[in-house]
Amino acid sequence: MWPRRPLCGIILTGLVQVIGLKRTIAGVDCGFGTFVGWEWVTEDVVWAKLATLRAGAETASKRLWSRKVA
Repeated sequence: MWPRRPLCGIILTGLVQVIGLKRTIAGVDCGFGTFVGWEWVTEDVVWAKLATLRAGAETASKRLWSRKVA
């Protein structure tokens, strides 16, 4: 797993503090630089990035949803 996993959770937690828990949805903007017929990123890198984002979202969710939501 990439070392950025904690960073993903920190960023999501910070966004929730700004816009609210029930108004936050985590997602990807792609960012893989792929085009039809031309590939800049290997498949293992794509899956590693998605796994890191999922792990960061899971960390943030556990931290945030364990609190009482008004």
